[in-house]
Amino acid sequence: MTGRVLNFSAQTNSGAISGDDGLRYTFTGSAWMDSTRRPMPGAYVDFETDGNEARAIYLSRPASGGGGKPKTKPQPASSPYCWADWASTNSISDSPAPASSFCWQPC
Repeated sequence: MTGRVLNFSAQTNSGAISGDDGLRYTFTGSAWMDSTRRPMPGAYVDFETDGNEARAIYLSRPASGGGGKPKTKPQPASSPYCWADWASTNSISDSPAPASSFCWQPC
């Protein structure tokens, strides 16, 4: 069976999966087979069922948030100018600043 993790609570060591069959399945942390990542909402999983319980749950594709991995730090923009420089030469009310006009260096 395949589905997506709906939630997981480390405090109760339990969670829920929405199966691709339209049913919901509960699970405990011991059913999670991937020791390198924790269950994250939105993660795609492959699992076995026993009634309304999921067992032997394997991660098949991480959630868009990284499946429990830390997010990377944003990289500085490539433009040597800061937003204040752009704003001084453009009308802010006419159009928003393009993403490339922002910078991480002090103005």
